[in-house]
Amino acid sequence: MPDIPYKKIAYDPLILAYLAGIVDGEGSICIYRVNPANYNRYQNPSFRGVLNISNTKKELFDWIEKHFSNLNKSKKHRRSIFKKNSTHERWIYEWVVQGHRVIDICTQLLPYLVIKKRQAELMIEFRKTFELQKGYGAHTPLNPDIIALREDIRVEMSHLNAKGFLKADIEHFNSFQTN
Repeated sequence: MPDIPYKKIAYDPLILAYLAGIVDGEGSICIYRVNPANYNRYQNPSFRGVLNISNTKKELFDWIEKHFSNLNKSKKHRRSIFKKNSTHERWIYEWVVQGHRVIDICTQLLPYLVIKKRQAELMIEFRKTFELQKGYGAHTPLNPDIIALREDIRVEMSHLNAKGFLKADIEHFNSFQTN
């Protein structure tokens, strides 16, 4: 993996504890998979790990930017809360962390997370697979063992993040597989 400069910062434990509460309540820790296709340059599936916080309160993102300005600035966009072209639109603020930054922030948040603790552990494990690969980029062939390891981590993360009827379907399907 190329050496991308990132200066780690040890954050105040009180600030980390508050951010962990936000991540547990409003955040998402997930892994995306992009398969090779004719329209992209990938030789292998591409995996991306992301920590994301979304909310409609600007004050929350002002606080995040004040304490974590070395990471990413939050973005804002409009999204209807009811249906497309609705007059009931709100600004949605998002803070996204990925790459080296996500492993650093997940490692520091880990002692304070409750609900998303396992997702953070999986993200750290996932990002460590990037240290195993030789070369980097869309044209670099990956070892099939690394692809399989990343896929296993992604699937476990997907099961943890499943909600409602989807989670029930996964649990129901798993009960048939074990019988």
